[in-house]
Amino acid sequence: MEYISRNQKVAHNVAVATTTKYDINSPVGKVRANLALQTVRSFCNLGAEVYVVDGDSSEKFCNDLESAGAHVYQENFSKGKHPMGKSRRQALELACNGGRKVVLWTEPEKTCLPSQLYKLVEPILDNSAEIVIPDRRPLSTYPISQQHAENLGNAYWKEVTGTDLDIYVGTRIIKNKSSAMLNFLDYEGKYGDLWDGLYAPVIQTILKDKTKVIGVKIDYIHPKVQTNIEEGDPEFTKKRLAQLNNLFFTFKKLWEDGTKID
Repeated sequence: MEYISRNQKVAHNVAVATTTKYDINSPVGKVRANLALQTVRSFCNLGAEVYVVDGDSSEKFCNDLESAGAHVYQENFSKGKHPMGKSRRQALELACNGGRKVVLWTEPEKTCLPSQLYKLVEPILDNSAEIVIPDRRPLSTYPISQQHAENLGNAYWKEVTGTDLDIYVGTRIIKNKSSAMLNFLDYEGKYGDLWDGLYAPVIQTILKDKTKVIGVKIDYIHPKVQTNIEEGDPEFTKKRLAQLNNLFFTFKKLWEDGTKID
């Protein structure tokens, strides 16, 4: 198929960075682990390098990731209250050191993302941007509470910055060895070290040069099995609200106050 050949054409320029931590004895953990393996396998089959930082998943799961073609590392820092940001930076640094031109950070459950690779990578390769943010909208295949939270987050971003980006998506495609990449690697978790590690570097990049960040429309379908198992679960709704609050706090400190990341 044409989209496969186009994805293969750009994949040798791409290093994928992601993190995993699953309890495969729980129904949700098992579903998410299976989706992660599917995503990793698809990226590897296209020819991208995949770097995974794992936080205490089972040995079998880590072995399955390696069998799929990924480079798997364990978290290399002392466990603290919020290891999320640290593990993401570790994965990004590993991917950067691989030497490929483009680093793609994503949560690993986004199984349709490999099929959209060429759309996301081409603006980096032709020097049109340093950060590409996928635009998944509309979000109709997500759980209802997640749709509400993400649409609200995106609306707030547009009101504050004047740019219409699907900022709430976790995926970031970044030009390696660029000022934008340094913003990600040098961020020290000043605003919680949760999801702010994905927001703050984008804000900093836009404050310096808005043209370096663009959105790219993709054909996105959230895995139905993940939507079904998360729909109506109050723990996931609580997580979405925490993410939204972290987003608001980071925006206020970095954009409205015009401050820089230390």
